[in-house]
Amino acid sequence: MVKIGIAPTHHDDDRPFFNDFSIIYNYPKRVKENGAVPVGLLFPCGFDEEVLEGIDGFIIPGGVVIRDYHLLLIHYCFMNKKPLLGICMGLQAIGIYDSIKRRIINDKKEVNYETLLDYFNSSKEEDLLINVEGHTTEFEDYDNIVNNSSHNVLLDVSSRLYKIYKKNKINEPSVHHYALNSIGDDFLVNALSEDMVIEGAEYKGDLFIMGLQFHPEMEDKNDILFKCFIDECEKYEII
Repeated sequence: MVKIGIAPTHHDDDRPFFNDFSIIYNYPKRVKENGAVPVGLLFPCGFDEEVLEGIDGFIIPGGVVIRDYHLLLIHYCFMNKKPLLGICMGLQAIGIYDSIKRRIINDKKEVNYETLLDYFNSSKEEDLLINVEGHTTEFEDYDNIVNNSSHNVLLDVSSRLYKIYKKNKINEPSVHHYALNSIGDDFLVNALSEDMVIEGAEYKGDLFIMGLQFHPEMEDKNDILFKCFIDECEKYEII
């Protein structure tokens, strides 16, 4: 059975019971309900490829802070031809990875884990992210989050995302304060909000690498997306 690794959010805190890794329930729920096995990933001592052995595809979910292991996981997926779905912060991590990768190449250096860490730790990527208004809501109760934060998302008809939904407009929950300002030419911006905020980007190559700013894990209707992602992972399944 296909195994999907889910990268956690890391809350870095000096207090022992507040320094933790966490994964929101809905992500493993979607994976399990669509026929795959969810596997939580932990990187307490730094990024470790051995942790990823036997995993067929990966999800970088929403969160507060992009960590170095998020970028290294994206690089791992490209190097090992593993599908990746980034959601909310996951899309932003893909955009920052792509920007750092292009800078490393422009400096005529090899793109590897070491150079990615060096550039990530020594530079600021805030220019890639913009503060957006009207894309979040107060967390009062779950139903209100979905109902009050949903907005139209316009899909590029040439995109893989459009082929999944077979619609040029979908209505999705959006809970974020920041969004990507741009992304490099290796990616297609596959979705925009009606106020022209980037809501999605996908790798132009054959490998399924896709990031979405909206939150498909919040509603059952988006099982079509998770099923398609898992089907892509099955192509690379480790037997």
